[in-house]
Amino acid sequence: MHAKSDFLSSLGILALIAVALFLTTTIDLSFSTDLETFTGPRAYPRLLLGLALVFNAVILVRAGLRLRDAAPARPASDRNASAAGRRKAAAAAVALIVFVATFEPVGYILAMAPLLVVISLLFGARRKGRAVAVTLAMTIVCLLAFRFGLNTVLPEGVLGIDMLF
Repeated sequence: MHAKSDFLSSLGILALIAVALFLTTTIDLSFSTDLETFTGPRAYPRLLLGLALVFNAVILVRAGLRLRDAAPARPASDRNASAAGRRKAAAAAVALIVFVATFEPVGYILAMAPLLVVISLLFGARRKGRAVAVTLAMTIVCLLAFRFGLNTVLPEGVLGIDMLF
């Protein structure tokens, strides 16, 4: 990776994280006084944003150190690998857009499982059967974590899965 682009990307991501953290304060909780506690609709986004902030800070520091010590040119093989990485990232972004568009109407399980399978295959899962099995298991674990750990109901969609709990 190119140190300058990593550094500038990290700065942009920090700005997005700051905006997203602000937006979590606007989540309306007036429909339930029980959700004014630590768990609820604000907890999961803030947890993810906090993790993203930590990881992004590490990337920012490492990119800054590499930028300080960077060589002026990079070989053609790095540029080809970078282009392949951009194509994978673009495909993952498209999968995420499809997920966001289908999350509410089809529900959590039918939207999340395909997203995770596609992303795992894009980024190196060699055995498709194992990727599907792990994805389904983790989708169910996350559903239970949201429902019982974070006290948040996810869209049930066409399966009506929340009726089981």
